[in-house]
Amino acid sequence: RKQEPVVYGYRLVRRYMHDPLAFTQGLLWLNGSLYESTGLYGRSSVRELRLGKKGGVEMVREERLGPKDFGEGLVNWRGELLQLLWRRPDGYRYSALAGKGGYLQRKAGKDFKTPLSDGWGLASDGEVLLATDSGPDIFHLDPDTFALRRSVRVTDGGRVVEMVNELEMIEGELWANIFGSECLARIDPYSGSVHGWVVLEGLLDRRAAGLEAKQAGR
Repeated sequence: RKQEPVVYGYRLVRRYMHDPLAFTQGLLWLNGSLYESTGLYGRSSVRELRLGKKGGVEMVREERLGPKDFGEGLVNWRGELLQLLWRRPDGYRYSALAGKGGYLQRKAGKDFKTPLSDGWGLASDGEVLLATDSGPDIFHLDPDTFALRRSVRVTDGGRVVEMVNELEMIEGELWANIFGSECLARIDPYSGSVHGWVVLEGLLDRRAAGLEAKQAGR
């Protein structure tokens, strides 16, 4: 008999301010900075953020996308940032150096294409790129050619898990938020099996988030 996924809770350690205009689609930690990919047409960007000691956040630099671009997943691969775009196979490359005297620039003429028609989450296990496209599959992409090597379907006890979104590799597991839920799935990226769930119920103040979104014009 297969072991049932373990269900985890959470403990809030620290809270930081977040720009209500930033529609977060990708997030990663690199050399002391957070890099955030934001979405929405006309508002998409890649940002470098520094966390303060008292919950403050400083935006160090920002590279804005064009009005027809909707930013999605973001990953650090071999010193570059790679960003997917929503409902498109296209992706952008950025050169980045964190901190004082650093930089963040989209690399002209270095865009790439994936075999996916829609870009959602993006991560890496150090060998391949791992991507999602709004469905239940994890796509293993060649990091040099972006060709599809293989795909695995995310399942929990045989039940297909849809809407697999933003991705992070943590100690051999692929952690993914499930769009429209307050759960993170802990996935075996090579079989697609869900090993655990992190339930984040109560973390999001939906009333406050709704007010912030309304004030932001969303």
